[in-house]
Amino acid sequence: MPSFHYLLRLTLLTVLLLTPAARAHQAPHVLVTIKPIFSLVDGVMDGVGTPELLIPAGASPHDYALRPSDRRKLDRADLVIQIGPQLESFLQKIFANQFSERQLISLVEIEGLDLYPVRSEESWRRDTHATHEHVASIDPHLWLDPVNAQRIVPFIATRLADIDPHNAAQYRDNAENMIEDLKGLDDRINQRLSSVRDTPYVVAHDAYQYFEKRYQLNSLGAISDSHGNPPGVKTLINLRRSISASESRCVFGETPSAPAVANAVLADGANRYVRLDVMGTELPADPLTYEALMRAITDSLANCLSQ
Repeated sequence: MPSFHYLLRLTLLTVLLLTPAARAHQAPHVLVTIKPIFSLVDGVMDGVGTPELLIPAGASPHDYALRPSDRRKLDRADLVIQIGPQLESFLQKIFANQFSERQLISLVEIEGLDLYPVRSEESWRRDTHATHEHVASIDPHLWLDPVNAQRIVPFIATRLADIDPHNAAQYRDNAENMIEDLKGLDDRINQRLSSVRDTPYVVAHDAYQYFEKRYQLNSLGAISDSHGNPPGVKTLINLRRSISASESRCVFGETPSAPAVANAVLADGANRYVRLDVMGTELPADPLTYEALMRAITDSLANCLSQ
């Protein structure tokens, strides 16, 4: 039979392990809305813990419906990371009522990011930047620029260190290593696309503005806007004229097959439809996902445009 002193020591040890001071060294519970950003956060947390992904593969953040299990994830989160109300509109009422600024990161609000306004047909060729005073007009697909990713990573590391100072050094070291990797990724993408930079093409959905502007690609226009709204007759006529004049041969979109509205552009059979998976739908959720996603987009563009 265990001695009284042994039982006393065991009881004291159990009490100590259950105190807030003992639990403070556990990894914070971090919830990330979409997979590309999850990958960056997962890299920053490497060796400390693993974040949780809110929106599953194949679901759209534009119209996602929260399940009871998702509400439980939100309830236990120490930190939630989203793009912003331009993408995850379904979460904003919850955030307004439940989360403080300390508990929420909206990436569109990070100072120093290259942000662009949602494009109209008239503004397609103007190289305008969005401002934080006009945040509602921001194109939310900001992760498609690896330079933005380089700025997001240290910001996340700093916020994680604020809520988990015990692991601050690990977050900082991970962020520094990731920035170097992201710089290399940017260089490789730039080199891969250098020979097709002037080759014209069309996109089915205006989701690639950040990628196009970072690598100075020659996109002629989009069939539907960044919100997925169908084009008007004027837009389709102008696109057909641009395609005919430029001899464009590639149409890029996010769905496995061309959406019905794209048939007006693809009808003559001269254009090839190629999928670009901007969300990493078919990739595993881990620290390598972001680079794999960006390389896949690069290869799809380069392969079609070089033919």
